[in-house]
Amino acid sequence: MKSIASNASIFQTSLASEQDAAPAEAVILLGRGMPRGEQEVLLDKLARELMAHDPRRRVVSAFLEMTAPSLEDTIVKLADEGATRIVVTPAFVPWDRNVQRWLPRYLAYRARERGLAAEVVMAQPIESTQGFADALRQSLACSRELADVRDSYKPLRRRQGRSHVPPYKRQVYVCLGPRCTAAGAWHSYDKLREALRESGLDSPGDERVMLVRTACQHPCNLAPLVSVQPDNVWYGELNETRVREIVQSHFVEGNVCEAHAYRAGERVRTPDLAVDMKDHYPVVNAAQGGIRIHDALARPAMKVVDAGALFMRIENRGGGADKLIAVETPFSDRPRIHDPALSHKQVEDIEFEPLALPAGATVELKPGHLHMMLLALKADLIEGDALPVRLVFERAGAVDLTLTWHPPIDM
Repeated sequence: MKSIASNASIFQTSLASEQDAAPAEAVILLGRGMPRGEQEVLLDKLARELMAHDPRRRVVSAFLEMTAPSLEDTIVKLADEGATRIVVTPAFVPWDRNVQRWLPRYLAYRARERGLAAEVVMAQPIESTQGFADALRQSLACSRELADVRDSYKPLRRRQGRSHVPPYKRQVYVCLGPRCTAAGAWHSYDKLREALRESGLDSPGDERVMLVRTACQHPCNLAPLVSVQPDNVWYGELNETRVREIVQSHFVEGNVCEAHAYRAGERVRTPDLAVDMKDHYPVVNAAQGGIRIHDALARPAMKVVDAGALFMRIENRGGGADKLIAVETPFSDRPRIHDPALSHKQVEDIEFEPLALPAGATVELKPGHLHMMLLALKADLIEGDALPVRLVFERAGAVDLTLTWHPPIDM
């Protein structure tokens, strides 16, 4: 127990700048995550030690990958329970520099998207504290009393069951890497298990599907995702509806679910995750009659090659209902209102559908939801190019915008 207390002192040093903690402050010890969950036991002990040192703080653990609960789920849970300030403390060594760059931006995006009221801050990595060096010196000092490992040698044994190659027809690899976990991979995993069980594919002795949890599989912008072998098929941006469609089509009926499938080697354009677009893009506002256009912007489309995506909020302040009946630009003859429930293949076959604008309503066109697309762009636009767009409304008439083309932001 002395070692736990010593380790806890490292986190006390890391959190030293937060000594005047308010009762509504919570601390998350963020572990990297392991398949068998060993870190969960250690971090829970550290959390109890920290709370004994300062009972005003609630201290819990969360994990970046491979282990539940995820960091995002834990933040939301703490905020729902009344925490007004949440301190995220990296509790693994070394603190991954790629994660250090990505994680705060992702947390900011999710906090804005969810309308999170609690303040979220990142504490300094523990290896940058004096307490970490002190703990290493203590460990080295204790090593002088330890025996040579050869003095306790025991023969290695091989369990025969570990030589048995699984007979499953398909292996479904569920990515639980950092970005997939942040995007809700644990929820997708639970829904996948539920759908397999309901379809009779998870019963003892059934050899059709083997479910395997993995670390990062690399197409992070498609998170959360799974890959299916030996079919060499990938499914991304999973939600409960997609999971059930994939299970029924691919695993029950034996047909790849083409609406949501990607093939190995396929290059897919992916969107930024910035919900508060005006913080990241040059946006345009305009008005005509009773119509107000807020925060309009343009960037490359998500999955469709040579296509653009337009996002904005359209407010109808007029005295009656209106409709967006046309979108015109010299860069494309095929504008569309895109429903994300459609696959990227179906998008190219649909015609322009007028967009209804009830009186007094605001319609938001945003990534992952209803938005505009410009198919078959006539030129290769680069960052900073001007994109003239005319929105034609049934009652209010035409609204002219000049948008600035901006590439997706890497999250």
